[in-house]
Amino acid sequence: NTNTNTNTRFFTNKNTALLGDARHGAAVELSMSQGNFTVFLDGRPLLHQPIGFAAHVNGAWMSGGGSAATAVAATSSGLQLKRSWQSSGSDVLGSYTSVQFEWEQPQQEFSAITSVRFYQSHGSLVFGQQYSLNSTTFGTATGDERSPMACFPAFANPKTLGWIAPARIFANLHQGVGLDGFPGGVDGGSPLVFFEPSGIRNATQLARKANSSLAMAPLDHFKVSIQAVGSSTSPCGALLGAGLNGKTTFIPKGFAVETIMTSGTGIHDALKRLGTMLLTKGGKNSNAPRNVQDETLSKLSYWTDNGAFYYYHKQDFVLQWTKTLNDVNTWNTHHQLPVASFQLDSWWYHKYKWFDGGLALWEPEERKFPTASLHDLYLTLDKKPLTLHNRWFSSKNDYIAQGFTFVLENDYALPTGGLANVTKLFLHLLRFSDDWGLSCYEQDWLVDQFMKMNVTKEDPEAAHNWLMGMGLAAAQKNLTIQYCMPLPSDHLMSTSVQAVSQIRVSDDYESQPYAQWAIGKTSMLAWAMGLAPFKDVFRSTEFEVGNPLTVLIPEKNPVLQALVAAFSTGPVAIGDKIGTTNVDLVCRTCRSDGVILKPDKPMTSIEATYVNGSGLAANEEVWSSETVIRVNSQLWTWYFVFCARLAHGFALLPVDLRLDTAARGDAPSAWSALPWNATAPDEDALPPRPFSAAQPLVLDPTVPANKKDDPHRIPHGFYIVAPNLSVATANGAGSVTVVLVGEVGKFVTVSKQRITDIATTRGRLSISLIGAEGEKVQQAVYVGETRVMGSCVLSSTGHAVMSFVGIGTPQPTAHCQP
Repeated sequence: NTNTNTNTRFFTNKNTALLGDARHGAAVELSMSQGNFTVFLDGRPLLHQPIGFAAHVNGAWMSGGGSAATAVAATSSGLQLKRSWQSSGSDVLGSYTSVQFEWEQPQQEFSAITSVRFYQSHGSLVFGQQYSLNSTTFGTATGDERSPMACFPAFANPKTLGWIAPARIFANLHQGVGLDGFPGGVDGGSPLVFFEPSGIRNATQLARKANSSLAMAPLDHFKVSIQAVGSSTSPCGALLGAGLNGKTTFIPKGFAVETIMTSGTGIHDALKRLGTMLLTKGGKNSNAPRNVQDETLSKLSYWTDNGAFYYYHKQDFVLQWTKTLNDVNTWNTHHQLPVASFQLDSWWYHKYKWFDGGLALWEPEERKFPTASLHDLYLTLDKKPLTLHNRWFSSKNDYIAQGFTFVLENDYALPTGGLANVTKLFLHLLRFSDDWGLSCYEQDWLVDQFMKMNVTKEDPEAAHNWLMGMGLAAAQKNLTIQYCMPLPSDHLMSTSVQAVSQIRVSDDYESQPYAQWAIGKTSMLAWAMGLAPFKDVFRSTEFEVGNPLTVLIPEKNPVLQALVAAFSTGPVAIGDKIGTTNVDLVCRTCRSDGVILKPDKPMTSIEATYVNGSGLAANEEVWSSETVIRVNSQLWTWYFVFCARLAHGFALLPVDLRLDTAARGDAPSAWSALPWNATAPDEDALPPRPFSAAQPLVLDPTVPANKKDDPHRIPHGFYIVAPNLSVATANGAGSVTVVLVGEVGKFVTVSKQRITDIATTRGRLSISLIGAEGEKVQQAVYVGETRVMGSCVLSSTGHAVMSFVGIGTPQPTAHCQP
């Protein structure tokens, strides 16, 4: 049978089936008689599965199919391929063609179906395992949470391929070649991206190539499904297998486990396509205006978490917390610092042990609020919404006595009893949310709640119900959720939890104040999963007189911290002592009404970070970000480049910003680049220079010039890459190139929170601006090498049009129309 269209080709005969087009994108060629297969990428065989299927059932491993299989009936340790067939259909991901294999072990009364689906519209592959429809499968546990109890797919070591994968707390990225050092298991290994590990340059050393990449992750059951190298005692030994983790003790009847694989041009593209598929499967729209109800994402906020001045500390030991936070709010208002929300960390509620214990009761601790309530605090703060922190459940929590069901293990407890009961518990926790002014629920210590319990790995649905119940309750209460101390599986899980809008991507500010700003790698995963990365709180000044905690390390890089926070797209969260905030610095992150000026995409490490021969060392940081603005009838992109720890200059190329990817739809054919200093825009201002493969942007070294310099002070560089706007001269005799730098004195100079659109006519470039009533906005353009500045005061509706006129004349000027 054959089925051919412009997107896919399906072919099957007695022995072989091909899903997809083996010449372009991802495709898979399968053995219909043995169940093994090979994955192709752009015509090249990339990954090979040598076995058909293997699973640990009824206390023993069994396997079948593959190149070494025979046609004899199954034995006590073998699986028989009963039949294989092809079909087609559609689901939420689109229309697909598929091949399915039915396996059985009659003596053990075990059966399962494996399958491969190819989706025509986007070229994704989905590999499935479905277990017995008639009964629960037992005896599945191998005792090893770092290897799967079943393998499908199960790939041989791709010895020449590079890979990156997140692992452990905050999903820090690991990388390697082949399977050496692969961090698979319940705390890492998903999603996984395969790519060409060597940077490809031309003879003049002026071009790098973004190679096709494959991204792979569980499509469901994210907390218990893993990707890992099989144990040496299993048929999956030395293979990269996908399936439920080896501590799974049973599989419900009809239970299905699926793995998705997407291809893309480069690591970012493959990972973003993967995230899009997961979000589609989860029914979550990452492009929805998530900031509407979550002011921690849309506006400046004040935090009291680890590293903030008032973490577990009031102004003094007499005044109440309400008075301390009210004084913060009063000072901010008096100094026109537009903080719009407050975060209360773990100090505010009851814990079984005062500092180190889990949650006992999620209500205000009386000694923290002896004469006031959270409602009183909310009113005192002028009804500014709150972000409220929570920990893991203590095994001594008060909700057990209230009739809620938990599994108890040592000092930990997990709510159970099915999804409805877990949702009911979280609705009970959140019942005072309106009264308290709660806007964002911060679930911290995700790693401990999961890793320090057994039930979370043994029961295929326990951890899922915990996070899904939390999310359903938050959605019913019109709240958003921040995940903190997450595992990679929490990033994946968020694609099914509508309420999760943001995720921490760094260690605590106080733990690593001179290193935790480096979020370029960890932000990529958050961005791909549709989440806003959060850098954590920062203090905006170097010296705070009267610091009560000797362990509170001085902040030596406040400008760096503010810049990284602004470009994270997550919360911009300050935690200064009253009276010490650097108002001028903090206000460079936002409008006068507190709305954060942010790019469309968070700063992430460029592709060259991950490949050999690119010219970047492992600890050198080069990140990029972007904002898309409508110019006339087209969408054009402004890019922002950040660098730090550069020992030598680095030649940034268009491919590093993915400017050569035609699918991006960028209109301009020419670009310009210039260094920019938001805190001192007039110092050493240089005009833009052409940016192309032949004229790369050379990033200056950013290491201390003198070895005696303070090693904790981190020099950094910042650059803008802007499209060349061609503006016709007033007399129509020709055109002039104009480069829009954007808003002077702000970190994110071009953002949708300030610019709605740009229009060009003869001799004129007009910028439509938005913001707060009466706000003064400065914009800068370069006409050739001449910088032209303009200033506008926004109208009572928060709008104005800034026009640069006389373009093409010796003296272009700026005019404002409110």
